[in-house]
Amino acid sequence: MDRKAWAQAEQVAPKYPGPYILDYCRPIGRVYRPDGTVEELPQLVADLTQGKKTIFDFPEIGREFVFTPNGAETLCVAREFGYGASATECTLPSTGAISTMRGFAEGLAQRMVTGSYLTQEQADKYLAPITTA
Repeated sequence: MDRKAWAQAEQVAPKYPGPYILDYCRPIGRVYRPDGTVEELPQLVADLTQGKKTIFDFPEIGREFVFTPNGAETLCVAREFGYGASATECTLPSTGAISTMRGFAEGLAQRMVTGSYLTQEQADKYLAPITTA
């Protein structure tokens, strides 16, 4: 997420602790990197499938998940930002980490179709990086 989006979040966020959702008016699962690149959730899942260190950012809910594969195991660091900033580490079977994130992306796409945000054709195109992986 870029600095302008962070500034927007600070301006509209309630000034009290607790969960809240901010609508950034952008596709769900799109990640904007500091270098200006844009990544989609299915491509990140495909990168994880290829054994690459992968960062899943969800700034709308103040969370980030960093997966670092190492053969049959993957180190996962879950970070929460905001008033209750924290980080939790765990080691997961790589196949489990991949199937969980793949299922999350597929479920998200299905909810977008069900909610009429995407057509099935658009969802299939969105999921192409993980259906061909």
